[in-house]
Amino acid sequence: MRKWLGLAGLAAMALVAALWLAPPPAAPPLPPDPVEAACQAAQQAVRERLKSVATALFPPCRDSRITPAGPKRWRVEGQFDADFLFGENARDGYAATVQRRDGRLAVTDLKIWP
Repeated sequence: MRKWLGLAGLAAMALVAALWLAPPPAAPPLPPDPVEAACQAAQQAVRERLKSVATALFPPCRDSRITPAGPKRWRVEGQFDADFLFGENARDGYAATVQRRDGRLAVTDLKIWP
């Protein structure tokens, strides 16, 4: 009987040591960056206006100009490359106003220029 108590004590100590030495639980993921999300929403709105969506190439959002335009509202200005009619490739610009409404991002104003 004493032998079993000794083994049970060793097992309990091993369990406590394992729990104490285990790494802490992973931190919860950070919430998405609202500025980055606004930029991606603007780029998606531009894609939806193009005739040849698959050819649209956008630089990373950090290369776009993103400024606050009010509470939960951003003005996104950037450039993109796309193939247009007759296969010509051109770099065009865009400006969009993006607003968070009911937990979603909505593009309220979009202008595209050559």
